[in-house]
Amino acid sequence: MVLIRIKEKKNLYVYMYTYRESFTRGLRIPFHDFMGLLSLECIAKNVIKKNDEIVYEILSDKEISWPLICFKVDKNGKVFYRFVKLRDFDEDGNLRVDDFKEAYEVYLLEVKEVKEIYVPILEELKNYKEKMDFEWIIESRCLEDHVRSHLSNPIGFLFESIFLSRSSILASRLEEIKKRLYELWIIKLICEALEIKKFKGHIFNGKPYWMVKERSEKSLCIGESKYGDITIWFEFQPGMWAALPERFRGFITLTPDIVVVKGYYEETKKFIEEDYNTLRKPIDLLIECKEKMYTLGTTFQVSMYKSLFQPLNTIVCSPYTFKENEKERMKKEGIKVFENLNPNNKEATNNFCSFISEIFK
Repeated sequence: MVLIRIKEKKNLYVYMYTYRESFTRGLRIPFHDFMGLLSLECIAKNVIKKNDEIVYEILSDKEISWPLICFKVDKNGKVFYRFVKLRDFDEDGNLRVDDFKEAYEVYLLEVKEVKEIYVPILEELKNYKEKMDFEWIIESRCLEDHVRSHLSNPIGFLFESIFLSRSSILASRLEEIKKRLYELWIIKLICEALEIKKFKGHIFNGKPYWMVKERSEKSLCIGESKYGDITIWFEFQPGMWAALPERFRGFITLTPDIVVVKGYYEETKKFIEEDYNTLRKPIDLLIECKEKMYTLGTTFQVSMYKSLFQPLNTIVCSPYTFKENEKERMKKEGIKVFENLNPNNKEATNNFCSFISEIFK
């Protein structure tokens, strides 16, 4: 066994990597798209000690060749990468080689968006999970790997997104990941606005958990708030274990992003009357999240949800700005719009939380 040092300088980041085989889903992936299958892990996970100079000291067998990748960010914000091995670092931990390749020239907008919005979202989710002492049970097909790896290392998502965004096959997966992360962040804001003291109902190994699964037969979480028990669904849709009320039939693929009700409902079917024709009580809040700058047909989609599910309150929120004509149409439909709602806009965040608190009084 030998002691190996790896030093991270300013704007130089080192990660272990593996390939996400699950991403291929049986597809034949072109060679240049394999970069999009990288799963990054912070080397800090394997650190013996870390001092103020950000030097990682690792005991390793000389025969073991760790798969490492380095990222370097220049003053213009461009990112370069290089695959390296442990022997590429000298005794002091400095990288001996400097022939980095530019990742991509046209990714800058995507990287800026991830860095300014989604890295802070991951950091806030990580801190909230630790503060409230709950776990994730993630069965979302796009979130499973990402939330687990990047909640402990949010900046890793920034670099991973570079390769996903430029992959012709995997770019849509990145958009789906961002949508789900944004939805979870909105749920975190709701929980904070309602001053949830603790989560209950869903328990695994003695700890409460969030059931992160699209169209699940279970609710995402149940919280004990100042207004009583609150149940929240992620990608709400009564499943095969809960027959749809009459007015929902024919629209089974319509799934509102977030549904919030007062009361305690571990399973979705418990929220529906035994005759399957009506809900046991009105939905207090239905939220649709639009993570893209503009989505044509937002008003039609949310109006459909409003007509079918008949919630007491309907909200559309986005980290960006809506077009004025779209906002006017939603306003006429009785749909509340929160735009520019993201971790960098404290005013919008405070207004959203105040609105949520008010409607649950």
